[in-house]
Amino acid sequence: MSLIVRARRPLVSDLALAAVVLVMELPDALSSPTPKTLFVSLGAVVVIGLSRRAPVAATVLIGGLELLGRQGPDVDAPVSAVLLVLYQVGRYASVPWAAGTAAAALAVSFWIAREAVLHDFLLWTAVATAPALPVAAGYIVRLRGELTPAGSSRRPSRPYARSGGASPANCTT
Repeated sequence: MSLIVRARRPLVSDLALAAVVLVMELPDALSSPTPKTLFVSLGAVVVIGLSRRAPVAATVLIGGLELLGRQGPDVDAPVSAVLLVLYQVGRYASVPWAAGTAAAALAVSFWIAREAVLHDFLLWTAVATAPALPVAAGYIVRLRGELTPAGSSRRPSRPYARSGGASPANCTT
């Protein structure tokens, strides 16, 4: 069974993804229900529901909600939505847009990490480079989907399998 599943009903899968983000963001919003926390949480749900159609615009909107959520004493940043939208940028945006979005997310993440964790270099590096991982994962999934024939559930054959199983390292000719 392949891990790549093509969505037959993209709207249903987008709504399911938005519901997951709602479940993850709602406890924080309800623990301190201010207008800002409710706006950030519900805004993240709406943006995630639309992120497949315009992943770069969704990243900009989620980034704005992230920065808004980090303002003031009660910090409520939609981290799950940020990771999901960055994955969708890698999966659905063109390569130049995905690379530019990843670079911008890395720059913002370096700035946030510089403010938060100055004492530990390894922790700072992990926090600062985290936005590149979902973009790379989305891009890898997209490439795998493009390289695997539609409907194929088996691995591609190795080029030396036709020669009786002898690998190129075992060739004597």
